Amino acid sequence: MKSAAEQDELTMLDGGWARLKVPLPFSLRYVNAYLIPDAADGGYTLIDPGLRTSAAEEAWERAVDRLGITYDGIQRIVLTHMHPD
Repeated sequence: MKSAAEQDELTMLDGGWARLKVPLPFSLRYVNAYLIPDAADGGYTLIDPGLRTSAAEEAWERAVDRLGITYDGIQRIVLTHMHPD
């Protein structure tokens, strides 16, 4: 059974966008990451994926499973700014 936090971590937005709250190991509890579908090539753009921690990896595993995509489908990764995550 998923915890309430796990259930709320992935939100579907307009246009097929998905927002994932990626957990962080410090006082800023999470970073918003976005997966944006690209109709031209069928892939996705990932914006601000967060830190590589076991909790973040678990959140990403749940997200790609729920979305029915694979990591190979992520064609681009965009980092919007410098921040501790």
